[in-house]
Amino acid sequence: VIAGHGVALCPIEVFREELMRGDLVVLSDIATDADKGYFLTMSAQPSAAEIKFADWFRDQVSTGGDAGV
Repeated sequence: VIAGHGVALCPIEVFREELMRGDLVVLSDIATDADKGYFLTMSAQPSAAEIKFADWFRDQVSTGGDAGV
């Protein structure tokens, strides 16, 4: 988490420098060695457009869909 938001499930090597500096912390021993991932951050009070996009994004990720933007 940087600036109060964010969680990543990824190989530790991706953020090794940030972990060593103490900018990030490991929250769990669960990790992945997959080479692909998705990241989405939103403001504390997201707009209607942000919510609509996030809903679409989650749907695409969970179903493996290929809907146009």
